[in-house]
Amino acid sequence: MNLRLKNNLLFICLFPISLFPILNYGLVTASMVIFIIGGLLVCLLSKKKTGSKVPFNFLLYSAFYLLLCLSIVYSPDIKRGLDFAVRLSPFVLIPLTLFFLLNRGYSISERQSSIVRAIFIGGCIIACIYIYTYTMVYPTIKAPWYNLIRNIYLADTPINTHPTYISACLLMAILLLWPAFSSKNRILKVSSFFISAFFLTTIFLLSSRIILVTLPIVLLAQRFKVNKLLVFSVLGLILVIAIYNVKPLQKQIKEVTTLNFQLPKNKHPSSVRIRGGIYYCALKSIKENPFFGVGLGGQQAELQKCYKTFNMNTLLAKKHNSHNFYLFLWGSAGILCLLSFIILIIHQMIRALKKGSRIELSFWILILLVNLTESFLARSYGIAFFVFFITYFQLTKPQYRNGINYHPNIQ
Repeated sequence: MNLRLKNNLLFICLFPISLFPILNYGLVTASMVIFIIGGLLVCLLSKKKTGSKVPFNFLLYSAFYLLLCLSIVYSPDIKRGLDFAVRLSPFVLIPLTLFFLLNRGYSISERQSSIVRAIFIGGCIIACIYIYTYTMVYPTIKAPWYNLIRNIYLADTPINTHPTYISACLLMAILLLWPAFSSKNRILKVSSFFISAFFLTTIFLLSSRIILVTLPIVLLAQRFKVNKLLVFSVLGLILVIAIYNVKPLQKQIKEVTTLNFQLPKNKHPSSVRIRGGIYYCALKSIKENPFFGVGLGGQQAELQKCYKTFNMNTLLAKKHNSHNFYLFLWGSAGILCLLSFIILIIHQMIRALKKGSRIELSFWILILLVNLTESFLARSYGIAFFVFFITYFQLTKPQYRNGINYHPNIQ
C-alpha cells in the first residue's frame, strides 16, 4: 500500500470524529474507535520502523490518565473505577495512535485539512439548526423561544449534550473561520462572517458563563485586520443587548452578582449556590486525601455522603459530579495526577506560542478555563472535543492549521 493511499485511509478514519457535535454518545465512541483502528492499521501496513526515541508527547498526554488507572487499586468502588477507565481510555489510545503515525511520517494534506475543518463547521451548523428547530416544536413551550434554548441540550433529545459542550464547539468553529475574514475571496469572507455571527448568537443564547468569559480572551489571541478596540466595542455592545434581552443570560449573571457565598440550604437554591455545595464537598474529600485521592470511581460516593449534610434533594437526586475537572483529578488520584494535567496544558501553551499557532493556543486556553467549572473531559463529548483537536493539530502541517492564508510567523 503506497503512502498516498495510506494517508487517504487515515483521512477517511478522521472523517467520523469530525462530526462529533451532531453524534450521540454511542456514535461518538464509535467514531473514536474507527480512528484508532484505522490509524493503527495504517501503522501496521507501514514498512518504516518506529524510532527508539522515548515517546515524550505520548507520556505527556497520557500521564494523568495512567495515574488515574493506578488509583483504581485502592478505590472503594473498583467496578465504577474500571467503567471510568474505559470511558477515559481515548486519553491513552489516541496519543498512542498519533505517536505511531507521526513516527512514520504520516500527516493529512492541505486539502484534507480543509475538508476536516469544513466537516466540523458543518456539524456545528447542523447542531445549531437542530437546537432552534427543536425549540420551536418543543411541546411544553409557554414562553418566547429563547427562554428554553439553554435547556434544550439537557432534555431527552437525540443529541442530548450540555450547553457548555456545544458552545465550546461553536467557539472553536469561529476561530477556525477567523482567517477567512482576511481572504481575498469575497464570497468566502462574507459567508464566514455570517456563519460566525450565527454561532456567536447561539453562544449568547446558550448562556454558558465560562464560554462567555473565555470568548474575549481567545479573541484577543487572534490577529486582526481592523482595530481591536473597535471589535471589542462591538462585542461589548452585543453583550449589553444580550443581557437585557436574553433571559437565560440574565439569570446566569444575576446568580453570580447576587451571590453571598453561602452553602445551599433551601429546597430551591440557585445553580451557583449548588456549585458552592459541590465544591465544598469536593474540597472536603481532597483535604482528607490530598496526596493519593480516594481512587478512581470513589469520589462520587464521597460527594454523595457529603451532600446528605445539606438535607437537599437537588444534589442527591441528580448525583452531581465535582463540576471541576481539576478537583476530579485531585480527588480521584491525588496531587501528582492534578500536576501532570496542568503540566500538559502549560507545556502545550508554551509550544503553541513558540510555533506562533494562535488557534492551538486558543484551544489550550479554552481547555484550561472550561475545566474550572465543568468536568469537561470526564464526559464523552468533552473527550471527543479534546481528541479531535489534538489529532487535527498533530496530523495537520503547521502552515495549514489555521486555514486560509495561514503563516506560522504571523498568525
